[in-house]
Amino acid sequence: MSPAVLRALLTGVAVLLAAGCGATASPQRRPADTVPTRTAQRDQSTQDHAEICVEDRTRVRTEDQRCDDRQRGHSWYYVPLSATVPAIGRKAASGLPYAPPGRAYRAVRKGGSGQGVLIVDDRDRVEICVQVSTRVRVPDERCEDLLDGYAWYYLVIDRRIPAVGKRAERGSYLPPRQLTTYRARRDGGKGGTAAIRPETDEPRPTPTPTATAKKPSTRATARPTPTRPTTRPTTKPTTKPRECRTVRSGGRATTRCS
Repeated sequence: MSPAVLRALLTGVAVLLAAGCGATASPQRRPADTVPTRTAQRDQSTQDHAEICVEDRTRVRTEDQRCDDRQRGHSWYYVPLSATVPAIGRKAASGLPYAPPGRAYRAVRKGGSGQGVLIVDDRDRVEICVQVSTRVRVPDERCEDLLDGYAWYYLVIDRRIPAVGKRAERGSYLPPRQLTTYRARRDGGKGGTAAIRPETDEPRPTPTPTATAKKPSTRATARPTPTRPTTRPTTKPTTKPRECRTVRSGGRATTRCS
């Protein structure tokens, strides 16, 4: 083999070796493993929530009574305690448009965060049946029969309960949670008196005013009449006839009887 051919072969081998070493000298880097970011948020369904009333279009918090009375364009919104509860007039940043399975409480007007914003109301309620469009109380049978246009309305027991035919105020269509609820007498009145207690199935009859009965007199109506003999004895005792004689003395005559 000539020297020229040998040099050509050595040059080719050197090129191949250089190419192979270059290919293996700088291996391809693997992308760094992505570490998942862990959040400290708890499952919203297991937390306590603040129950607030918001405008459907803007989610701005409004007065609770608008949702209590089912005013159009307003709905209940549930904010977990891990978030900030907005004040009246502020928009709710996060929450649920439906009631969670956990506990829900009303919130103070100024909002905030933590347990301090919650309002605990453990007062019992009185339920009455009303016409939804007017909130005028009607007989309970209309709600018991699930008639359209009628619904139960819940009033705090220390308020005045309207009679049938009167309009209900400051209550809520939202059923209370974990509180005792009573039916009410047809004639209404103060909540504690109008509420029908569970020991009675029917309302107590309303007493009808009647004339006041006179108390029996303890005095005798007539004094006892003393017993007197009805007849006098007819037989008179016999008397001895008197004997008289006339005595004259000095020209004077004197009659003496014995």
